[in-house]
Amino acid sequence: MPRHPRLFLPEATYHVYCRVARGEFVFDDDFEAVEFIEALRKVRDLDGWTIFAWCLMGNHYHLVERSAVLQTFGFGIGDGSSADYLRWVRSVAEIRRAKTEVAELPWWSQARNVDEIADVDCHPEATTFDGKSLAENRAELELSEFAYRFESFSGHTIVDLASRSRSKGLTHGRVEFATLAVSRFGFKCCDVAALLNKHGNSVTNWLNQELHLAGNDPVFNKRLDQLDAAISRAT
Repeated sequence: MPRHPRLFLPEATYHVYCRVARGEFVFDDDFEAVEFIEALRKVRDLDGWTIFAWCLMGNHYHLVERSAVLQTFGFGIGDGSSADYLRWVRSVAEIRRAKTEVAELPWWSQARNVDEIADVDCHPEATTFDGKSLAENRAELELSEFAYRFESFSGHTIVDLASRSRSKGLTHGRVEFATLAVSRFGFKCCDVAALLNKHGNSVTNWLNQELHLAGNDPVFNKRLDQLDAAISRAT
């Protein structure tokens, strides 16, 4: 289902966030992280943004920024139609939080680290939004070791997951394996697909199924957390 259209206003404050396709940890590569920061600087200077705070993580980012003057794209601000439209947009947004001071926004917390790229070791207590340990904070595993541990605790074998069977049980097993491997332990989708002898689109589809199950099936969420904990603790 498509999202509702966004309102973009001059001098309004926005929370901007985006996640890398398939949840891959592109920004774990220092080169990619620096390239992103340089691109952000260029966009900031080009469009006149004020960036109050930002956070770049392994597979997504967050920005708190204030926009500059709204572009009118080819017609003058004095034109009747565009002026009426902008007055309407401003009136709608001012009812919301467009003019709220940044410190008063409900999701705001004062940043404590001024480094542009913070070492994860400086924030051992950091977690994801749902309280899980960050992939960067976990003990490093080879994909083969992760797969071995998953087999030990899940009741599924890699051979079964790689088979052509589409039974409900195996489908759930593939969703569990892909979610834990990619979203929580930071393995690449292409590597997971190669291990299971599947197309990359299949892994993406399993991750999409996880989003639906996570919002509608508490039993699935509990089992995923249990598997996560067991794999993380195993020695």
